[in-house]
Amino acid sequence: MVTGSTSSSDEALIADIVAEPDDDRPRLVYADFLQQRGDPRGELIAIQCALELARAADEDAKAAKLSSASRKLLDAHELLWVAPARSILPRAMRFRRGFIEHAALDHPDELVKVMPRLRRHAPLLRAVDIQRGLAAIGDPALAAIDEVVAHKLIELGDVHALALAAEHSSLRQLTSAGTGLTDATLVALVELPLRLAKLELSLERRPTRRMPILERLAAAPARQHLRVLRIRNPASLDDVAAILPALPRLETLVVTNGAPTATSVQALAEAAPQLIGLELESREGNDPHGVDLRSLVGAMPKLRHLRIENLGITDAQASRLASSRVLEQLVRLDLSDNQLGRGAVAICESGRAGGLRRFKVSGNPLTDADKQAIRASPLAASRRVSVR
Repeated sequence: MVTGSTSSSDEALIADIVAEPDDDRPRLVYADFLQQRGDPRGELIAIQCALELARAADEDAKAAKLSSASRKLLDAHELLWVAPARSILPRAMRFRRGFIEHAALDHPDELVKVMPRLRRHAPLLRAVDIQRGLAAIGDPALAAIDEVVAHKLIELGDVHALALAAEHSSLRQLTSAGTGLTDATLVALVELPLRLAKLELSLERRPTRRMPILERLAAAPARQHLRVLRIRNPASLDDVAAILPALPRLETLVVTNGAPTATSVQALAEAAPQLIGLELESREGNDPHGVDLRSLVGAMPKLRHLRIENLGITDAQASRLASSRVLEQLVRLDLSDNQLGRGAVAICESGRAGGLRRFKVSGNPLTDADKQAIRASPLAASRRVSVR
């Protein structure tokens, strides 16, 4: 719980939620119970569960309303709701789907020491941001933690210790947000014997021939469970494309930098036809002329979410996509920071864009006439595209 007192009814209902933390149904039963006795926590649970569903369905307008309603409740009650937990662990905490599920820590040892007492007030706590001390996530007291963002340098000893404790760990999402990891640490990280569904790391442009980290990742048996892979700064996009056939369950791929070329972008798409989400972003001023958006999307028949940011996409490339049937399969399209003008208008006016629930074109050199045409399009009328 996150309130100061509980009843036997509360405890039974919360036990059902803890037993099925990813199922909204027990949460909504508890939400009804709380609302019947006038407790606004019930409303928060219901709203935040609906918010997650709206986000998953790319219903941005609905999600915005629900997010605003959630924030209003938290502004009014959060200090009271979180006070019992913060009296034990005085760190920033965040609610998800109506319960405290996230905490920001310096070192996870802080949590190891207090977890038995904290569980009463934060029974669903399972995600942490940490500055250091990844090894401590392997402590049996933290067996329920399934999501970790490590912000600073990860040491090789941390990864080895976590590997040794793999059988006790529920960790499924791991983000290495820092840089400066050694070759040996990166290898150990990608080969962790944990059934990770999500992994994020920076390769810092390590040449594949000298240190085949991506090859080691693809060969690790536990990586067969990977659903989301986020790679920052690979030596090349070709290196990423080469391992994708070995990750058949991968659904979302995000690559930042990697010296993309038109050929490597298309090769990457063809290597992973099962992708539902693809995000390619360059922060290095690359301009890979010739990327064929139509062929790119056509190579991935399951693709629903596409973000191609700062890759020099032109009006001609966007217009070809606008006239193609493959546009119909996209739900979310982000072409921010490219070279679009009339091409953005063509997508907004396309009869094949009816399935788009969000189209982002910020950072493009749109003229006033382009903006006016976009604002007059059906997408803008239904708030599925915004132009500043």
